[in-house]
Amino acid sequence: MVTVRIFGGLGNQLFQYAIGRDLSLKKNADLLLDYYDQILRTDFDGENLTRITDVFDLPVKLHIGKTRKDIINRYNLAYLDRFIGRMYLKTRYVISEDNDGYSHQNIEGNKSVYLVGYWQSERYFIGIKDIIRNEYKFKIQQQAGRLDIYKEIVGSNSVSLHIRGKDYLGNPIYGRCDVQYYLDAIEIIRKSSPNPRIFIFTDDISNICQHYKELLKFSEIINVQTAFNADALDLLLMSKCKHNVICNSSFSWWGAWLNNNPDKIIVSPKQWFINPDYSSENLIPAGWHKI
Repeated sequence: MVTVRIFGGLGNQLFQYAIGRDLSLKKNADLLLDYYDQILRTDFDGENLTRITDVFDLPVKLHIGKTRKDIINRYNLAYLDRFIGRMYLKTRYVISEDNDGYSHQNIEGNKSVYLVGYWQSERYFIGIKDIIRNEYKFKIQQQAGRLDIYKEIVGSNSVSLHIRGKDYLGNPIYGRCDVQYYLDAIEIIRKSSPNPRIFIFTDDISNICQHYKELLKFSEIINVQTAFNADALDLLLMSKCKHNVICNSSFSWWGAWLNNNPDKIIVSPKQWFINPDYSSENLIPAGWHKI
């Protein structure tokens, strides 16, 4: 069995699933997603974060962990839970992204593998990219296809422009892309694809209206009120745009990667992290424009 520790938002989960799926196919083993750490998050409402299995039908076994959390809290078993967790990991071959274990350790002969990391690179699943694209079919595709905004995006020379919102303000790791980055990115697209229609995707509309006013002169903010999961709908709509301007976010990375336009132009920030010593060399696929 291959188990992947799930933590972070939907974009991170897409990377984590992809490496797990690649390894499970190599080992001809079941794939299990362990959501327990995500459920325990305090910086977000971990129990209510969008889960990848809410958005796509995937061939996985789930280990959600909510029942486990309820029992631990009810009977004050936190210490015992930590002990059992350590013992559980001792029975698995744990591969952590920190030691680059996936690239040089022998994993083929180990029956139970436990993956821990973000795995934010196409290189971890490039061999099964067609399988990943096929499995990342949105559950809401048919219903969303009836929306006016969906039809407008599909029927125009559309460009998604993603601006990460509230959690990047004061973030010690990720800085927000400034207005000039987006202006330069749009100019790159205009040179090869005239008269684009630009759609802004964001989770912080008020901040956009205050600090990105220059973009509003030629762009429109996506703010669709539906019963659909907001993350799922935004990701689907971004993937249906002809071109994409992403920010330093795994969420918009996947919106661009899932774009099936053979002539797509993708613009990405060259510096992904605030600390220049943190490498993003393997993060941006070949063919994307880095500025």
